[in-house]
Amino acid sequence: MGLVKVTARFSYQHGWPAKVRLSVKLTHPDVDSDGFYAPCEQIFESAANGHVVMDLWPNARGSTGSKYRFKVTDAEHGAKLLDIEGLVPDMDCYLSDIADMPLPASKPIGQLAVDSARLAAAEATSERDSITRLIDDFPVSEVRLVPEALDVGREVIRLSSVIQGQGEKVEGYHSEVARQEGEIRRMLSDSHGYMERSESAADSVKGYIDQAKAAVDGVRNAAIAPMVVMACSMMDVQALMLKNDNDCERC
Repeated sequence: MGLVKVTARFSYQHGWPAKVRLSVKLTHPDVDSDGFYAPCEQIFESAANGHVVMDLWPNARGSTGSKYRFKVTDAEHGAKLLDIEGLVPDMDCYLSDIADMPLPASKPIGQLAVDSARLAAAEATSERDSITRLIDDFPVSEVRLVPEALDVGREVIRLSSVIQGQGEKVEGYHSEVARQEGEIRRMLSDSHGYMERSESAADSVKGYIDQAKAAVDGVRNAAIAPMVVMACSMMDVQALMLKNDNDCERC
């Protein structure tokens, strides 16, 4: 079977090489065209420079979806450092490239810009303060010998102030965007309120129109009723006069 080299480098956070022990084992049996591969623990230790090279069967050739589990402990104290899994490709590689490591949570682009601006401003301020102290503490006699150094220091201080100002502008832009977003939300809320009040007013106007129509109908009925009574009375008078005329003819 063909093996590949998986290389890793371990260091402590202060940069010194770390002496570690690695326990490497397949998660479950696997098979390729050359045969079957049963899980077994392999032990590797890093060299004095923190490097370790592991000869492993490339389980990317397998057909059961196995992975290698890498348990990393401190070689001197036995403390657990890492417990990760990875798929070894059919070529030499680095453990850092094949390990399944959780990705950090992403930040919005605007927040990344603000963080970068703040970091740049803080570094510029620190550099400016360091150079200012250096110039203040520098002997006057030596400053006269190297006036160029003083000019350079002042230019660095000026540029640091510019960078800090740019960082403050970026923060200002971020705040303005947030303010405008809140204003837009308030305007949308107000527009919804206007629409609701307009619908209520429309309902009220419709009610007034219905009331006006009813009033007009009432006035019309009130005006027609006397006319009907008058017409009936005139008919009664005409009937009475016709009766009198008939009585007179008989006489």
